[in-house]
Amino acid sequence: MTDVATLKSLNELFESVNHLEKESMKQKAKIAHIEERLKNSAVSETPKKKTPAKNKLLV
Repeated sequence: MTDVATLKSLNELFESVNHLEKESMKQKAKIAHIEERLKNSAVSETPKKKTPAKNKLLV
């Protein structure tokens, strides 16, 4: 029969692993978001036309 101290220790290990998995998923989501932004910015690298001065609102 397993003693209580061993069970508590195993429980703490499982909680640690669970926490690390959650943190890993958060980091992966952040990386995916950054990669998507980089991909989108790479697509829009073509120079944009400058708006003529006559289109600007004068106050």
